[in-house]
Amino acid sequence: MKYQKSMMKIFENLLLDRRSKTIEKIIHETKTGRNSAFSAIKWLENNGMVKVRESGNQKLVSPVLDNHTLQFKYYLDSITFKTLDPLVKLVVEMFISEIVNKTKIKSVVLFGITLKSKEFNDIDILLLGKLDTNFISSLSELREKIERTLGVVINLHKAELDVNNLFRGVVVYQSSYIHIQDKIKSQYFEFINWFFEAIKNQNSDIFQTSFNNSVLNLSYVYCYMDDFTPKTKDEAIEFFNKKYKVKNLDELKKIGVEIGKKLFN
Repeated sequence: MKYQKSMMKIFENLLLDRRSKTIEKIIHETKTGRNSAFSAIKWLENNGMVKVRESGNQKLVSPVLDNHTLQFKYYLDSITFKTLDPLVKLVVEMFISEIVNKTKIKSVVLFGITLKSKEFNDIDILLLGKLDTNFISSLSELREKIERTLGVVINLHKAELDVNNLFRGVVVYQSSYIHIQDKIKSQYFEFINWFFEAIKNQNSDIFQTSFNNSVLNLSYVYCYMDDFTPKTKDEAIEFFNKKYKVKNLDELKKIGVEIGKKLFN
């Protein structure tokens, strides 16, 4: 398409605002040339992506919202998500990895201060679907795991699945997604699971086993990130110990978050 760049800028502008605008206002906000803007809008109208109507001496343009045009929003959301703070991406991906089998959740929307600032105290997540209070309560252990291992508070909200709620933030998950997780991230989440067990069982006989397994899994993550493939567990830990010395849970948490942020950057 000849005016593809203008078309994408214009449709992004209309889709995110979701209201009618004059062509002059669209040109001003998108900083597109007049000829390319008119041509792009005509193409969008001919292909059912916008509606154009007369309003006095002006023409008003509004986006068409359907399953096909929503794909463009999901595309924009994926780009936005990739630019967020690494710790936010780590937390969100960990959360999603734990809820992929919960079929009641149809979509997950990230919203709030984390979309606008690198400084945040908590993360707001909106779950869409037919969800009741008991279902939200069932996720309390997951919230605790994230808070105690990564130091981030998760605020969970629920709402019906509809178009308005999809636009309340960035869509980071849909039940139709194919869940793809690479080897290193899977190993990192295994570290988190063992680390959480160690935190919960500090006065138990299983503490040392949990602690050792969490260090081992984090060691493998560090090795793989450094393009080193250890042949044995001892080799993985030895390579890890060249840079990190872990003596207690606080040190393990600090190092785990540091490595996690690099992995999800």
